[in-house]
Amino acid sequence: MGRLASWLAILALIGVLSASVSLWRHNTQIIELGNRITELGNRISQLEKELESRKEQIKLNVYFTRDAQEVVPAKRTLQGEDQVELLKAAFSALLAGPTEEEKQQGLSSQLPADAKLLDVKVEDGIAYLDFSRELEQVGGSARVLGILKQIGFTATEVPGIEGAWLLIEGKKVEVFSGEGAIISEPLSRAGGAEF
Repeated sequence: MGRLASWLAILALIGVLSASVSLWRHNTQIIELGNRITELGNRISQLEKELESRKEQIKLNVYFTRDAQEVVPAKRTLQGEDQVELLKAAFSALLAGPTEEEKQQGLSSQLPADAKLLDVKVEDGIAYLDFSRELEQVGGSARVLGILKQIGFTATEVPGIEGAWLLIEGKKVEVFSGEGAIISEPLSRAGGAEF
């Protein structure tokens, strides 16, 4: 009986060792699979960054003012794959204002510092630019005209954009600010607003 118990113990030990080796191999495979997944994730992140950097970069002017109404171009390098992305990039640069060097050259922006571009759409060569309410909370006809010129000139700098309708928080603007600037056609280099 003692020999049988010894053999059974040896067989049990072999079974445990075999199961341990099998479990070790399984764990090693899981670790290798995890490492491969991590490598794949890193490669995907790298490819996404490469694609982002390959987005078309284009040099366009945004327009600031000198003496409130004279619009003056300022070159910016923008990134975007289509008109909507380019418009968003251009107006982000416009809302950021002139650089220190441009300020020293007498350039300023008539757009309020707290105004935000909420949305951009393009239909048939016309941009629809939706701004926050702060955009029209300004006074003085020269400043109002400067804002409208900056918007019209900057929008039409984007290839294929012929003009821009101004919206405030989703509503198309027909009379801008308390100064009563009437907008009866899309803003462009030709105008689009009158008092």
